[in-house]
Amino acid sequence: MTLYSIKDYDEVSGTLKVVATYVLYWHDELRNWNRSDYGNILIMRTPITETWIPKILIRNMVSKRSVFLFDNDVDTRTTFVRYTSSGQATFMVESLHECSCSAEVMFFPFDIHACAVELLTVEHSDEIRFRPLLKEINMAYTRPNAEWSVQSDQVESELSEYYSLVKFNIILSRKPRFVFLNLVVPVVFLSFVNLLVFCLPVASGERASMAFTVLLTFSVFISMVTNILPASNVISLFNVFLQIQLFCSILITFCAVWSISQYHKFDEKDTSGVMARLLIKASRLYQKRCNIKHIQTRASKEKRMPDDENKKHNRWTLKSTKIALMK
Repeated sequence: MTLYSIKDYDEVSGTLKVVATYVLYWHDELRNWNRSDYGNILIMRTPITETWIPKILIRNMVSKRSVFLFDNDVDTRTTFVRYTSSGQATFMVESLHECSCSAEVMFFPFDIHACAVELLTVEHSDEIRFRPLLKEINMAYTRPNAEWSVQSDQVESELSEYYSLVKFNIILSRKPRFVFLNLVVPVVFLSFVNLLVFCLPVASGERASMAFTVLLTFSVFISMVTNILPASNVISLFNVFLQIQLFCSILITFCAVWSISQYHKFDEKDTSGVMARLLIKASRLYQKRCNIKHIQTRASKEKRMPDDENKKHNRWTLKSTKIALMK
């Protein structure tokens, strides 16, 4: 197998589109001849409609399972099998395959996916047997992909009584620079900006608006990640980090709103709140006790004065004490 390019890999649907070429070799006992009897002809080309070709399927194909995909009848009639005088047949086919490939998104955006193209023949093993000539995929002509780095893994073969299978393993690793700069870095910066809400003065009136803005921004990032990643049981660590930041943003928003409400409740003109009434009563009681102590200290100092003046002073202190108690 020669891999030319990776057209697309969709993690949400789990489909991989590859352009590849397969070169098939087999020995046909009915297609050999003596070169001296036929003018030293060494090679013969026969259309595929006039000769035998193996029936090969792609086991993990999404739509059409056959390897031989031709656009029209002209392509079919102009495709040939090459034979040598010894009966050695060579057939090369190139096509675009859409294979299924499950995504591993736990370490997104540094995720690595193991995909494969599985060629299968349903003939009995004693009739057709697949045997790979190379241990790895030929990637000498592979064109680079903007989003994925392609690596070739081992080529595996499996033989059963009813089928023969060759599995071409492909390793896809994401190029994380674009996603990291446009998705991860803004989320990390927002997590620090979220803490600056409490640096704003309550009287400015911007604390709640900033908290709600950051909360909505986290919601937008979560929707973006949901559209990128598939809905599977394997949860991305970055998605978990986003959920934690969303919870912290909700908590910070609640604290910001509560602090603003308490700031306005503690205004002396507003005594409707329970806490405000308790604080006002406590402050008045404290002032009353301070006044009583002040009067008692003055009375004790003036006991040393003459009796007449002392009596007048005692009357005045009693009146002031009664007035203070009535208050």
